[in-house]
Amino acid sequence: RQRETIYHERERILRSNELSPTILAMLADEVHDMVAAATSSEFAAEWNRDGLKAQLTAMVPSITASDLGVIDEARDPAALENALVDLVEEHYGFKQHEVGEEGLPVLERLVLLRVIDSLWVEHLTAVDDMRRGIGLRAYSQREPLNEFKIEAYRMFDELKSTIRHDVTHTIFRVTVVQPPPPPVRRMQESRPDVTGDGSDAMPAAITGAAVGARVATTSTAVGGNGGARQPIRSATKIGRNDPCWCGSGKKYKKCHGA
Repeated sequence: RQRETIYHERERILRSNELSPTILAMLADEVHDMVAAATSSEFAAEWNRDGLKAQLTAMVPSITASDLGVIDEARDPAALENALVDLVEEHYGFKQHEVGEEGLPVLERLVLLRVIDSLWVEHLTAVDDMRRGIGLRAYSQREPLNEFKIEAYRMFDELKSTIRHDVTHTIFRVTVVQPPPPPVRRMQESRPDVTGDGSDAMPAAITGAAVGARVATTSTAVGGNGGARQPIRSATKIGRNDPCWCGSGKKYKKCHGA
């Protein structure tokens, strides 16, 4: 059942983007325990006010000395608890503003999961150690199974309390660091490569040169200096008595040759 409880909580944390209520509830419970311990005496003059101040600043480093003045003035434990819960929630609001709306769920999820996973592994190790040692209690006429259940329940309560303590004492001390932007490439790095075979350099210019080369090659083949010239042959001369080339049927001398 303990395993199911932890795994269910992890699944909820992984799926939820509204984890602030969870953190605020943990903070309120932590403040409650602090105030209860500091004001255990029925006489306000005997309250451990300095110890309460130290505990609060250890949890919320941004709390100032002026913020803690409410502790010196308090005479009622319930009123003091409410005032300190409001104070802690106010400073959590400052934290929300610091990391931003998008960064806050990331921060909360990261802290919750890391604390839970770390302490859960330690808890499982402690339970295994306790299981191996529980058999020794059989010598004192105790039922080992009942002893194991009682001890495991107590240890799980301690686990939940430690998770709450570590989360509330970590959340104010960490932040979300945005990765730096990629370096801006220098102008010469962004220009096409003009070295080597030049295949990537100025495509339009290369295309024009290639066309020019093809034209030059053609002209050379026809009449340039690169190849032997072909002799120019004149047409056969028409005789005066031959039929005229115009197709009139007359002899050339009486038609176009007249």
